[in-house]
Amino acid sequence: ATDADKGSELTFSLVTGNVPFAVSEGGLVTVSGEIDFEVDPSYEVTVEVSDGVDPPASLDFTIDISNVNERPTFGHMGHLETTVVEEQPEGVSVANITAIDVDSNDLHFTIVSGNDNSAFYLETD
Repeated sequence: ATDADKGSELTFSLVTGNVPFAVSEGGLVTVSGEIDFEVDPSYEVTVEVSDGVDPPASLDFTIDISNVNERPTFGHMGHLETTVVEEQPEGVSVANITAIDVDSNDLHFTIVSGNDNSAFYLETD
């Protein structure tokens, strides 16, 4: 922003409340909090600039958030440990594993280690 009055110091302020952005003394808008496309895909923002003398000028603009593909997360936290009594028949349930993918419902499960003798298998719904 510029001011025709010589010697005037410009002050920028973010007028829009409750947005994860801030504006610097020089007018640079930056991220100041968590942004998540799945929560808010865009923000309507208003910035004002004042020279301390005249009424402030304002600028309205939209900040669009780009989506990234977040990796899925398991429904339980940390290490899962379960116990099964020996000599159980084939098909006895050992664990119910759930996962969430905020970007897709197309999840594929694979046992990647610890199943050397193929004693376990995954059954999907």
